[in-house]
Amino acid sequence: FFVSGLLYEAAGKYNDAYIDYKKALEIFPDNTYLQKDVLRLAKKLSMTDDLERYENSFKVKPSVPDANQGEIVVLFEHGFAPVKQEIKVGLATPNGIHHVAFPTYKDKWRDTKPLSVSVGGSAVGSTSPIVYVQALAAKALREELFSMMVRQVLRVVSKQKLAEESGNQFGDLGALGAIIFNAVSENADLRSWLTLPNDAQIMRSYVAEGEHDLRLTNGTAQDVIKVKVVPGRTTLVRVVGTGPTLHSDFVVM
Repeated sequence: FFVSGLLYEAAGKYNDAYIDYKKALEIFPDNTYLQKDVLRLAKKLSMTDDLERYENSFKVKPSVPDANQGEIVVLFEHGFAPVKQEIKVGLATPNGIHHVAFPTYKDKWRDTKPLSVSVGGSAVGSTSPIVYVQALAAKALREELFSMMVRQVLRVVSKQKLAEESGNQFGDLGALGAIIFNAVSENADLRSWLTLPNDAQIMRSYVAEGEHDLRLTNGTAQDVIKVKVVPGRTTLVRVVGTGPTLHSDFVVM
């Protein structure tokens, strides 16, 4: 929602941008950059009721750029989404032990590390979280738990019937073989959001026009990227943090 709002605003579609910024704010109401965005556009679009409500709710005020300033927006994707792991449980049935496997997340909560941004030795600002992918992944798994358990129960019933038929046709050896096959073939669905970051963060600030060396650091990695700032335009900087390395690029919108 934030990115689409950003694109709408760059295209001059302020109503559409305002709608998407508000949706993003509903999901992550503590992000001060989002709060400033909805305040700024509520005032620009003369949304009097919204503006009054937001001004009473938020402690921030949107800043106004000078004539020779452009805007820098940083999108920071930090780390990697958690990876699912398997947990296997043996269930006792009249025909022996049948195993069921479930996916789980065993990693502890990973705190976000803000990205500090500076120009010419002067701090421009720091990124603020806008989404915790690790929380979304855990929520998605929890919501799938009931249907997952139903499927596993049906699998156990099916495998138990297979063991009974094997026992009837081939005796104890056949039943034992069916049980071993069921245990070996039982695997959890470990498909994960491996291409997504652990969390995403944003920053918006005004900087004087011209070319600048933007210094980026989050405590464990750092990078310097030369960006161009144009008055009245937005310079979008995308930064991806993978361990000790930052990958960055920019575009003027």
